[in-house]
Amino acid sequence: MSGDYARENMLTPEEVTASTLNDKKIFLETMGKDLADYNLPTLSLNKTIKSTFPKKILDEMLVVTPAEDYQAENLLNADQRVAFE
Repeated sequence: MSGDYARENMLTPEEVTASTLNDKKIFLETMGKDLADYNLPTLSLNKTIKSTFPKKILDEMLVVTPAEDYQAENLLNADQRVAFE
C-alpha cells in the first residue's frame, strides 16, 4: 500500500507512512480494532493525510452491521439453509 502512495503521489516518506497508517487505521476501526492492537506506530495528526480509499468505499466500510444480522444464518429453516449453502 505504501508503495502505491510513493508511485502515484508526490509525497515525502513521512507523508507516505502517515497515509498508509491512516488507511490501515480506517480499515481496522471498521472491525473494532486499533493500530495499537498490532504494535503499529501512532499517527501524527499534524500531517496532511490523503486516503487511497474512494469515498464510496469508505462510506460502506463505516456501516455498522447489527449483531442480529450475524446470527441470521443460525435461524434459517432447512429449505433456506439448502438455498444459502
